[in-house]
Amino acid sequence: MIIRLFAPIHSIRTLVGSFFTLLMVVCLNDVALAQNAKDHYTEGNMLARDRRYEESIKEYSIAISMDSNYIDAYYNRGTSKIRIKDYESAIPDFDKAIALKPDFARAYSNRAIAKLQLERPQDALADLTTSIKLEPGNASAYFMRAQARLQVGDKDGGCEDLREAKSLGDQRADRFLRQYCSDSASMAAMGRPEELQLTWPESEGWKVMNTQEGDGVKVIELTRGGESLDHWSEIGTVTTYRGMAIGTVADEMKQLFTQAKTAAPSAKLTVIERDTAATYPWILFKIETNEKEPESQVWRIVNGSHDLFMAFWGVKRAVITPEEERKWAAFLKTATVVKH
Repeated sequence: MIIRLFAPIHSIRTLVGSFFTLLMVVCLNDVALAQNAKDHYTEGNMLARDRRYEESIKEYSIAISMDSNYIDAYYNRGTSKIRIKDYESAIPDFDKAIALKPDFARAYSNRAIAKLQLERPQDALADLTTSIKLEPGNASAYFMRAQARLQVGDKDGGCEDLREAKSLGDQRADRFLRQYCSDSASMAAMGRPEELQLTWPESEGWKVMNTQEGDGVKVIELTRGGESLDHWSEIGTVTTYRGMAIGTVADEMKQLFTQAKTAAPSAKLTVIERDTAATYPWILFKIETNEKEPESQVWRIVNGSHDLFMAFWGVKRAVITPEEERKWAAFLKTATVVKH
């Protein structure tokens, strides 16, 4: 993320007397204000990383109240609002980010996501076309524009975008080409509910401690050995985002790592395995952090037909051993997407 810095103090040293002193105080106050805004922005990123989106929105809002031109805070607040399906409220945040940075390609793409969810495909088309002009190699933007074009009845244009998305590496496009770009294509196939089935080993004492579902997000949290969610050494989580299989699994991994890096600068990302050509594309990776309170995880992200699934095993240590990596990577690979 790009953080704007205030003018350095030495730029006003040529001023003298009380006028110099006044400007020095004002400048120092501005720097302190900017630092406070950054602190709240960073806290918002940490909360978003933990999928506590409503709380992250509050922190981004505080940062914005302190710095009304904080582009990334507007963008991230809008993205968190998408996660809780507050699409109407997300759009003005992307509007502001774009007003401050007209070449912000991702802001156009995310605004398009909100518009697609609000059944405004024609408006989404305009945003996605702009995003593609600014970032021609973005496979996800082509994939989303294909959805918008298909929704407005432009089958030829939608199929053209799917082919371009496929050529740029979006492996989901191949499935949609088979699904929508033939005479037998049926949009109804997208409507069946999906779940990620993953059975945690009861022999190791794993137990579901919390299940929450609402606003299109379902979270299952587990601990082992009788540990609580407030005090744990190992944790497991499975999260479902309804209707959020929009970006590639690699994009989702990068977003998670960016959030982790903001909260913990020592964070290290290692890709373990991936299969983007699978019926349901997936990626396995680990994130390790060596901070005051270290925590590391092995993740698997899976794109369903229309839902996004994230599962991870976490441990409160800075390093995951090779044995643990093999064990939990193999376990997470047992997760399967099923349709009801």
